[in-house]
Amino acid sequence: SLGLRLRPAILDDAETIIGLNRIAFEPYISQIGGTPRTMLADYHQVIEQDHVWVVEEPGSLIAVLVLSLQDDHYHIDNIAVHPEWRRRGLGKALLNHAEIQSRRANHGEIWLHTNEVMVSNIRLYTAMVYEEIYRRTYHVTASIYMRKRLR
Repeated sequence: SLGLRLRPAILDDAETIIGLNRIAFEPYISQIGGTPRTMLADYHQVIEQDHVWVVEEPGSLIAVLVLSLQDDHYHIDNIAVHPEWRRRGLGKALLNHAEIQSRRANHGEIWLHTNEVMVSNIRLYTAMVYEEIYRRTYHVTASIYMRKRLR
């Protein structure tokens, strides 16, 4: 392991997570035609109400995962990886962690959404057997809602 640690987020992480989201999602603002909802969230509130994990290397947070409980499943509200740490399997590891949490909670499926401009994300989710359920337009582009069956 690269000296990385996955742990539940604490309130003290909120500002750092907000900064991480800014770095991760700002490049998409012009493509999406608006600010991604993950950049607008109050992470003090998110940490209190949802299940949030962070990946840290000594001295800094480099990734975040947010699971919100819906009626009978978790929805991955956010996975953000610092650009310098992309393409090293962190996104996939966080998706696997989300699935483990879902199975532990005895959920039969897990949901997520991404934007149609985030092609590499869609490729990863498809490779991990998520299927598109529907699309909803925000700003000028579509959010793609996807689901993976766990049993």
